Amino acid sequence: MSKMTTYKGFGNGQIVDLSNYNGREKEARETTKRGKFVDWGYFSLEKYYDIDGNPNLLHPDLLNIAIRADQNLASNDLRIARDYKRRGWNYGPFPLQVDINTGKPKNGRTRIRAALRNGEKFIPCAWFNYEETNKVSGLVQELSEGLIGNDGLVSTVTKFEDLVEAGIEAVVHGGVKEDKQTILELLVNEFEADRFVDTSEFSDIADQILDQLRLKLNAI
Repeated sequence: MSKMTTYKGFGNGQIVDLSNYNGREKEARETTKRGKFVDWGYFSLEKYYDIDGNPNLLHPDLLNIAIRADQNLASNDLRIARDYKRRGWNYGPFPLQVDINTGKPKNGRTRIRAALRNGEKFIPCAWFNYEETNKVSGLVQELSEGLIGNDGLVSTVTKFEDLVEAGIEAVVHGGVKEDKQTILELLVNEFEADRFVDTSEFSDIADQILDQLRLKLNAI
């Protein structure tokens, strides 16, 4: 956890100052399900470069584990990288969230990859302490934090298809029972899907999850 308060980077040597986030701690409640805000800081990107200084955009930390239907195929990181060069750091969105215990990002992977493309060494972040529960598996908790953490990021907001992918992952690897009522409860209580889609679509999402699970089973 870096103690820096300013960082020179993004655009033409912009001074990025964490004090610009002071007073926005209350927004943290809208970007997490179980996380508790700890402090503003800078997330070191050092581990995402190889010994030759080339960025590893496919580092496991930067893959979205079924949070994104299109995974890393979209060009959002290229667009954001160009934006960083032209306009510098954007204080508008809430910073990416990082688990203070594990040092791993919970969201903002596209922003990290964009920063890496530009050779940045640090990126502003919000440090969180995440409370675990035994009501759902650790994987399901991770999926929830990723989906909810993306709420409000206009360029990469969680979509219908992302909820389907996350639901499939929750059933296959997260201990969620493969039946419609359980999946609907997952969407409502855990994924807070009404942030992203109309409640009238919940049934269709659950049906798509079950249909794709059956296709996977038949393909084995």
